[in-house]
Amino acid sequence: MADPEQKFVVSFFTRKDLAADLNNELEIRGCKREIADDDDRLTDVLCQNYAEVIGNLNDDMPEELVEDNIATISLEILAAMGIEIPDDEN
Repeated sequence: MADPEQKFVVSFFTRKDLAADLNNELEIRGCKREIADDDDRLTDVLCQNYAEVIGNLNDDMPEELVEDNIATISLEILAAMGIEIPDDEN
């Protein structure tokens, strides 16, 4: 009988990928900071949480919803890293 709890890897995600996505979010919001690929604040837990959110997005979702999900988790991770950025005023 097949294991109903078996997990399958649908993609992989690296700290470098997360740093790039966070830097993109910072740039969008007009912040001059940059996060290095090897920043110690990019913990395993933060990377895993981000990868899970990204993994749950799919091609059938409206682009705006995908962008909103990515922005939300990015802001949560930045806050967890101690990086506060001003609210978007648009």
